Amino acid sequence: MAREQIASYYRQLLGREPDQGGLDAWTNAVNAGHMTLAGAAGGIARSAEANNRRSQQAQNTQNLTTERNQYYAQSNNYKNQIGGYESKLGEFQNKIGGLEGELGNYRAQVTGLTNQYNTALGERDSWMNKSNEFMKSASDWEDKFGEKSEEYERARGEANMYRDQAVGQQLRALRSGSTSGGSNATSGGNASLQGGRGGVQRYDDNSVDIDKNIQAESGALSNKGAAVQKIQSSNRRQSASGSGSRPAQGGGSGSYYAGRFG
Repeated sequence: MAREQIASYYRQLLGREPDQGGLDAWTNAVNAGHMTLAGAAGGIARSAEANNRRSQQAQNTQNLTTERNQYYAQSNNYKNQIGGYESKLGEFQNKIGGLEGELGNYRAQVTGLTNQYNTALGERDSWMNKSNEFMKSASDWEDKFGEKSEEYERARGEANMYRDQAVGQQLRALRSGSTSGGSNATSGGNASLQGGRGGVQRYDDNSVDIDKNIQAESGALSNKGAAVQKIQSSNRRQSASGSGSRPAQGGGSGSYYAGRFG
């Protein structure tokens, strides 16, 4: 019993297991009645080893206290630094919030611009389709214009050809009618060759006047009435100046030309 108790003193006071010699000596002294267990505990506690151990423990405690104080100081510094970081973090969070708001505005603007671009793109496609339609329509009208121009040129050529033919026929008819009328005037007057020369000469001069009137008056070619009036007036002068004779019915130039263009 004493041996076990003394061994526990070694563990508590010296911090180690008892050596065999020391354990035997302290056990024998207690069993012999030379000391009590409390005395043995006090003896072990006052030993040099126990004193060294307590000094070492005190030093260790002091070192731990110093380290603890250092840790406290460092911890306070760290706390201050953490506080500064937390303040900066709050500022950063505020800035991030502001940037997020701006980013939302930019996103809304980009969305609006995208919608406008898509709308403009659709309008451009629509106008391109309309432009293609207009170009096709213009091409069709250009083709039609070309066709009508060709038709007009052909019709004008034919009209000029028929006009030239009609005018030529009318001029031939006028000249033929004037000669026949002059012959009738000569034979109807019973004049001699010398006496009839004047009448024939006058009628030939009137025929020349008619040709000059037809050439000078462009209205005859455009179906106007000025040239016709001059021709009729010339024919009346011929009838009045002749020796009682006049051109045959239907054979004179005035009635044919007036009926043609009147």
